[in-house]
Amino acid sequence: MGTNILRRVSRTGEVPTITATVIGTRGLRKVFPVVRRAEGGWQRLRSYLRPRVDHIVAVADVTFEVSRGEAVAFLGPNGAGKSTTIKMLTGILVPTAGEAQVLGLVPR
Repeated sequence: MGTNILRRVSRTGEVPTITATVIGTRGLRKVFPVVRRAEGGWQRLRSYLRPRVDHIVAVADVTFEVSRGEAVAFLGPNGAGKSTTIKMLTGILVPTAGEAQVLGLVPR
């Protein structure tokens, strides 16, 4: 059986080297702004003109490293930010703060 090897090349032609750390995050944070609308007549109209924005912290200060060959599990209760963290590692979401690296590449 042959082995398939994927090789990523950046736009500048550089090939990232696979180091001991395959996935690394430092201080990863994601905050979602949520607009709160008031109930009732004048308050509702006022909330459209001057909306009240609350900030929901989905992921707060996540720091970890996964080395080559490691098997890991990502566990936590509902609403702990597991899916949001994975989405930031894949580039679907952009972190509010912090850094992430996957195979030497920064997800964007």
